Amino acid sequence: MTFLLIVCQLLSAPPIMPLSVATADDALAMFYNPAGLATNRGQNLYYLYNFKQGRFGDNSSFVCQLGPLGFSWIPESPPSWSLGLGIKLGDITSFGVRYESRRYVSFWSIGTMIRPSNSLSLAAVWPDINETNWRAVIAGIGIRPLGNRLTIFADAKLDSIKKPWIGLHYQPVTGIELRGMAKTDKSFSLGIDVSFGKIGIGYSASKLAKISEDIEHSAYLRLSKEIRPSVTPTKPRYLKLKLSGLIQDVNPGFSLFGTRVKRTTYELLKLLHKVKEDDNIVGIILNIESFQLSFTQTSEIREVLQEFKAKGKKIIVYAPFLSTNTYFLASVADFIVSHPLGNVNIPGMYSKVSFLKGTLGKLGIEAESERSGKYKTAPEILSEDSLSPAYREVLNSVLDDYYQYFLQGIEKSRGFSKEDLEGKINYGFFSADSAKKEGLIDTFAYEDQLDSILEARFGKIRKISDKSYIEQTFHKNDWKTESAKIAVIYASGSITRGKSGTDPFSGDVAMGANTITKAIKKARKDKSVKAIVLRVNTGGGEGFATDLIWHELEITKNKKPLIVSMGPVAASGGYYISCNSDKIFALPTTITGSIGAFSLKMVLSGLYEKIGMKTEVVKRGEHADAESDHRQLTDVEREIIKKAVDEHNRQFVEKVAQGRNKSYEYIDSVGQGRVWTGNQAKSLGLVDTLGGFLQAIEYAKEKANLKEAELLFLPKPRFPFFGSMLNWVWDRISSQYE
Repeated sequence: MTFLLIVCQLLSAPPIMPLSVATADDALAMFYNPAGLATNRGQNLYYLYNFKQGRFGDNSSFVCQLGPLGFSWIPESPPSWSLGLGIKLGDITSFGVRYESRRYVSFWSIGTMIRPSNSLSLAAVWPDINETNWRAVIAGIGIRPLGNRLTIFADAKLDSIKKPWIGLHYQPVTGIELRGMAKTDKSFSLGIDVSFGKIGIGYSASKLAKISEDIEHSAYLRLSKEIRPSVTPTKPRYLKLKLSGLIQDVNPGFSLFGTRVKRTTYELLKLLHKVKEDDNIVGIILNIESFQLSFTQTSEIREVLQEFKAKGKKIIVYAPFLSTNTYFLASVADFIVSHPLGNVNIPGMYSKVSFLKGTLGKLGIEAESERSGKYKTAPEILSEDSLSPAYREVLNSVLDDYYQYFLQGIEKSRGFSKEDLEGKINYGFFSADSAKKEGLIDTFAYEDQLDSILEARFGKIRKISDKSYIEQTFHKNDWKTESAKIAVIYASGSITRGKSGTDPFSGDVAMGANTITKAIKKARKDKSVKAIVLRVNTGGGEGFATDLIWHELEITKNKKPLIVSMGPVAASGGYYISCNSDKIFALPTTITGSIGAFSLKMVLSGLYEKIGMKTEVVKRGEHADAESDHRQLTDVEREIIKKAVDEHNRQFVEKVAQGRNKSYEYIDSVGQGRVWTGNQAKSLGLVDTLGGFLQAIEYAKEKANLKEAELLFLPKPRFPFFGSMLNWVWDRISSQYE
């Protein structure tokens, strides 16, 4: 009898390899249960060979899987082949169908598989649906009483349920699996699988008592895209990661002059966290070139790199040019290499404020504003010529906190004293040679000389690119993956009414209240979402739109855990939507607070006069044209508007006091429109914890009692080009499934 007849005889005779209809879930599912294809093991190929006399076609067979599709082929004459498809039906149930053509005979098989947990798998296969006797169905069960290393299973045809095949799979050591199954009629099958990562080999010895007393010997070679646990340890490697271009939380839509994001904040942080936990990655080689990021973004990335380094792993930086921000990032490294003609420019930090009162005056334009809060100074750039004492106080406070954080980080990493480092900063500009002499870098070289320099210092280095590392897929032996989700809602850009969008010229992102509230509702109503992380990066915007978002979050936090992760800026409206969460994570250099309100009106009467434009007004109502740009406000109107601004501020302070569980008087005292760094806000109780995006996500998992969770990113990205038409179509389609 040929190998194929034994392996897949209508799926009615147990195959010679010790597998079950309830456990097979890669390409071999074609021989056992096509529903196993739905587990989507990616791409894998088996070549199977039976050690017996005969032609090549009688002894060999091939079976492969491409996602949910399966294909088998036996090169006999005429060839036999089959096609299979597996489909997921919900989180725990799979269905599969298989068509086979063998020696001019064809038939269909169907199967199902139910995996309600990682310890239980149930399956049934109808080997030939033309066989109307339902008792020909094969049923199977698999259990894992001690975890993934041990699987016990039983298979039986319904017409011989009392004579099942009983078997087990056991992994005594990583990369080796022992398999066996037996029947009461002295039939048995024993096998071993040895994995070398993407390559595997297997052997089995079997005897089917009803067919032959001889023992059949067979073997296979497996090739797969997935990397399986290997008997040979993976050699330590360094991740080669290039940091360049712009990094932001979200990728903006299409614009003529805006910059596209090469890698989002989360993508970079996730990659760094992954290599931190990967024992096979012993170091990172960072190539920093034209990397555009704020000081706060730098600090968030640097924190993860410090955790990486704390595990005893090495960080190497190659950077031709280093600025204050990028040097702060590079300073965490064990070894910094620059270009022979490179430079290190660290002249310190400064804040620059441009005042437009004079410019507007030359144009005949005047800015009128009313504000609530001593430090609500945003309108001053339009109404003043210089820094007010309050504005100067805030800028100095923020700059001092930033500067001390900068100094402390570099002092610790590079071993400088504070006085020595401040002396270098006061000098400011260094060539590669002088930077080396001052201890700011370790050496300089051309990039093609880097390997030899590193080998001399660290020994032989094996490298893997970030692209290759990200594209790696690892075999997970779990029967049921976690279906629970954490929703990550991006609140980025200026807050406006309506839908989110991107300015087609500048690339600036607007956070539309309709878009964000819709995303919050979606996360709240989705039963698979167990917690929500609101990633905030905004300096505020329109008060009414902000309050719509706050209200939706207020409803949501009573249903599910709501965690806030503050990015570079979460001030004014950004703090407004953050204050009522269960916990607020901020970075030490996050700009937050600005609890206050203001109004702004531009008076263009002077401009109209300069260009010879005359205006006449006919009105009903004393203040009908108060918001018009053709005249200034009257004293009465200023008083009315000031009351409205104060009322908005009162509600803002009340909501913060309620959300932070503080008194109104305390919040009002630390509010006053003043911005704080995350470090300062933590000491004032405006935020709870100093931590980044990843820490907020981990805390959300903890609050939801989840070990693992899929991340659901909201709002869904909109089409960047051909905007209105494609977005309209997308909105119509997506609304049908909400």
